[in-house]
Amino acid sequence: MFVKASTDRFFFPRSLHISQTGVSLWGDNADVPTAIVLSAKSAKPIFTYTTPGSMFGLDIVHDVGASTPTNDVLYFAVAGKHTPANVMGNGGDAYAWRVDVAI
Repeated sequence: MFVKASTDRFFFPRSLHISQTGVSLWGDNADVPTAIVLSAKSAKPIFTYTTPGSMFGLDIVHDVGASTPTNDVLYFAVAGKHTPANVMGNGGDAYAWRVDVAI
């Protein structure tokens, strides 16, 4: 599976869940999200976040205990460089979110 970005670059999904997929992207444009959760049920992302830098790793955890018959609870985390990958700079960032997804 590939995700095609608007700049004609392709990215591999970094984390797969039965019905959700997470993607982390190299950030070089403030208008393009660098952390995305996609659902198999919709063409629209169910969660996006734009970071100042490039994200290189991510993980999705499905919280079965907190999920209900009407929504799934996911924890989505990404980590990467504070500046874009192609720009010299120091520092790293890590972000984590709870994402409630309607079933």
